[in-house]
Amino acid sequence: MKRKTPIYFFTILVFLFVFSLIGFGEEEYTFRKTRWGMSKEEVKQSEGREPTYEEEDGMAYTGEKIADLEVCLFYYFLEDKLYRAAYQVTEKHAFENKYIEDYKKLKELLMKKYGEPFVDREIWENDLYKDDPERWGFAISIGHLKYVAGWATDSTEIGLMLAGDNYEINLMILYQSKELGKKAEETEEKETMEKL
Repeated sequence: MKRKTPIYFFTILVFLFVFSLIGFGEEEYTFRKTRWGMSKEEVKQSEGREPTYEEEDGMAYTGEKIADLEVCLFYYFLEDKLYRAAYQVTEKHAFENKYIEDYKKLKELLMKKYGEPFVDREIWENDLYKDDPERWGFAISIGHLKYVAGWATDSTEIGLMLAGDNYEINLMILYQSKELGKKAEETEEKETMEKL
């Protein structure tokens, strides 16, 4: 039997070292510099500042920017465990179709990070303005039209939504833990049933 050379063993050691760095390096974040299940205090530390607004089950940070858009950042907790986070675009436009451009810009960025969405829909609740693209932003503001797109990773569901009602437009990116999100939904349903 042929004896293995020291170069062979050295190569194996280098390979194992590199593999260990990949597998056991810094923990992967699920949203910004947080992981699902973190406590409120851990999330505050990750942000490096106190929230603008805080409740027992959530907190918000204003003054954030994503893709040159002003946003409000939200964190949601169940039993002091982070299970949901969101960016709500707070940037205002006089021309409502500009919100559609913002949606498309965010969608493009999310596609670069997460790939093709598994859901990508333009939903008409009322098609009164469907043949008039110049009025689609207005259609969104009165609840006639909405855009939705969705992605998923092993641990997270990501949703992008542009919708409106009562002449207000809401553009939001929502991130939710697959595991803890289900528990939160079950808790909300149980609380609702108890009230009935």
